[in-house]
Amino acid sequence: MAGQQPAAVDPIRPFLASESASFLLENARVVDGTGAPAREGLSLLIQDGVIAAIGPRTDIKAPATAERID
Repeated sequence: MAGQQPAAVDPIRPFLASESASFLLENARVVDGTGAPAREGLSLLIQDGVIAAIGPRTDIKAPATAERID
């Protein structure tokens, strides 16, 4: 219809194997790009495509619905 904009297309969606909005990546190796050594065994919480938290698993408050990936 005239004056309506097309729906936004998520360019990442075709590459995702899950429809979950939250992911908890456990036991990850994190390289922060500062030249510091990589940090091992951390967890990353990703919500709606954004890194929401990084740290030890005991410090991350993930939603019960988060898909856990080890």
